[in-house]
Amino acid sequence: MPGAIPLPGFGVAQEFVKIGFVILAFLTLLQAHPMPSKKGIEPCKEQKETYAGIGATLASIQHRPVISGLLEGEPAQKAGLKFGDIILKVNGQDTLGSDLYDVAARIKGRPQSVVVLTIKRGGPHGPYRLLVIKIARQMVTLRFLGKENNKANHKSCYRAQVWHGD
Repeated sequence: MPGAIPLPGFGVAQEFVKIGFVILAFLTLLQAHPMPSKKGIEPCKEQKETYAGIGATLASIQHRPVISGLLEGEPAQKAGLKFGDIILKVNGQDTLGSDLYDVAARIKGRPQSVVVLTIKRGGPHGPYRLLVIKIARQMVTLRFLGKENNKANHKSCYRAQVWHGD
């Protein structure tokens, strides 16, 4: 309150009261929305996807595809791509605003065919370089945990360390 006289030690008590309310609100919210039961939900199974590509995973940052992961020993890593590389063009086509699935489809292709990526590498606070990298596509196998056959009507899956319900 404006003009109130602070009492020694009272500010600490007020902070504890505030923290208590936050914890109480969190517990109330958790009770209202408990973790779903894992009954009827099957464990995730290792899935594999094999395709002709470069062995990289993509994310989207500021409407551009970015290398978010590299499969060890696959063409992207061997060609020198790095985590965080921004893909400006695929075979001369600009990627600005492109859907990630569209960009991934352009990167995939026939085995031994070549894809040309124009890459922007460097930090936002330092100099960057533009690179043109030619990569020969190869058969790549991506392993991940997920629903069997990725069917939409298949039951959800869980990983044991995530669930703490009954």
